[in-house]
Amino acid sequence: MTSDQLHYFKVLAETLNYTQAASSLFISQPALSSAITRLEREVGVKLLVRNRSGKATLTEAGERFYEHACLALADIDNGIQIAREIEYGARNSTLRIGAVPCVQSAAWSRTLNDFRVASPLNPTFSIRQAHSPELTAWLLKGEIDAAFISKVGDDSRISYHLCGRQPVVLCVHRNHPWAQRKSIALHELDGCEVLTYDSSNPAAPTAVNVLRRSRAIAHETFLDEMTMASLVQADSRTLAVFCYSLVVEAIRDVVIVPLEGIGSDACHLVYFAYLKASQRAVASAFIDHMLKHLETHELLAWPFDDMGRR
Repeated sequence: MTSDQLHYFKVLAETLNYTQAASSLFISQPALSSAITRLEREVGVKLLVRNRSGKATLTEAGERFYEHACLALADIDNGIQIAREIEYGARNSTLRIGAVPCVQSAAWSRTLNDFRVASPLNPTFSIRQAHSPELTAWLLKGEIDAAFISKVGDDSRISYHLCGRQPVVLCVHRNHPWAQRKSIALHELDGCEVLTYDSSNPAAPTAVNVLRRSRAIAHETFLDEMTMASLVQADSRTLAVFCYSLVVEAIRDVVIVPLEGIGSDACHLVYFAYLKASQRAVASAFIDHMLKHLETHELLAWPFDDMGRR
């Protein structure tokens, strides 16, 4: 099995079209078909099903093999970079970071800037914003060096370090009577219709479990805090319960109100994550920088004091 075979399979798995894949690889379709056939023979299972129009569909085995092929190719590229750094010194100083929106606070920005200023590697940042499942997939594929994410699954190849907490809160319109309150007791939500996450969001269990301790009518259909806060902005009667995120502060006419008596553990956890495998010099230095910082600081700050005041 060669790296070329893995690369050809990766491109074909992403396009699912033999014509497009062959064109992007600058090889003929027969050459691509032959390479895929040899790969399937070596693996011992069918990875793709091709129809008469030249389109392809991944088998279940092919979908799983694709994940590992991506990781293997990323490991090879990473190994080449590390070997060149050992021989010639660090040259590629681009640090590829993924982050969920809620973590991109002033503290987060200062921490990145502190590394940029102090590092002799003169790093530049390439930052990709997405939800945790996508960021986790990119991390495993080697497309980013580190990520600030919720924990999705428990992949042993990833090292997780707590970097922040998102407490469960109530979001109301500024014209709602509760907007002037310092806090709201959970039982006051009884009988109210309340927006919250659907099951695809890693924060859903935390928020939904809190809501289920009341007699609120929960609508568990929303992907993120921004969507829910936007709906609250549009209708002063709408209520939403989610895990606090500073991104909602950018939406006008919404107010975040603490919930009473839900317990200090009613928080969604956010982590700094990276692959345990060897890293390029700039990524390794950044990981060391973040781990030292997280020994004494978290990146997400709760905006209220003990009296419910901002």
